[in-house]
Amino acid sequence: MYLSLGDIYRTVHATGVGFPLKTPFKSFSTTIHVTERTRGNLVFSHLGGDTQGIYLDNVRLSVEKAVVPEPLTILGAGTAIAFGAGFKRKLGKANKK
Repeated sequence: MYLSLGDIYRTVHATGVGFPLKTPFKSFSTTIHVTERTRGNLVFSHLGGDTQGIYLDNVRLSVEKAVVPEPLTILGAGTAIAFGAGFKRKLGKANKK
């Protein structure tokens, strides 16, 4: 079986090619990493070599978005760290007196 996703991903899985009719189904999974917004068709294609064609069952496609912190969150964390360091310094000076 040939699997492709546009120009991003292409692979060949030799599952069931030339096997007897009673051969059990084999399952496989693959991960395709896409790093930028793109469009493409997910294609499953038969490689030929037998009279059975292609059998697909329970195909799942899931999308996981990368977690990128918002700029305001980063600014807030930096401010909190600076405030904490300043407060610790002020508290240290007060304890020395």
